[in-house]
Amino acid sequence: LALVALWITGIGIVGIDYAGKGMEYFLNPKLQAKIGIVVLLTFNGFLLHGAVLPALKKAGSLLKLSFSLRMLALFSGAFSGVSWFYAAMLGVGRPLAWKYSLVELLAAYPVLIVGGFGMMVLLTVWAKNRDTEARMEQGTRTTGNAALAGW
Repeated sequence: LALVALWITGIGIVGIDYAGKGMEYFLNPKLQAKIGIVVLLTFNGFLLHGAVLPALKKAGSLLKLSFSLRMLALFSGAFSGVSWFYAAMLGVGRPLAWKYSLVELLAAYPVLIVGGFGMMVLLTVWAKNRDTEARMEQGTRTTGNAALAGW
């Protein structure tokens, strides 16, 4: 629903600006960056709803997904988070219009996606290790209690 609202409001705003400025408006690098990010965000939304969310629902937890599905979920999630915030930053950054090239505007975008993905991988590795340690500790207590019960 958020993507639908984003497309509707975006098309409305672009339509109003196009009506006032003509085709030259589409040469704005900031507008091109925003449109590109929203298109990528839309494809990612289809991926999330078609593959990631059903797998998460079936597994019950991110940590219970297979390695490849977990990596897909982490990348797709990082991509989504970075894309929403980057598009919002471009949306409120009026001074960026015409000041920077498309390449300059998008230079940090892949870096932030890779950084977000890397941080999510580290976080899930930490969570998985913590979960394993907790289960091992639980097993030790259960074994110890069973040994004491035999006395």
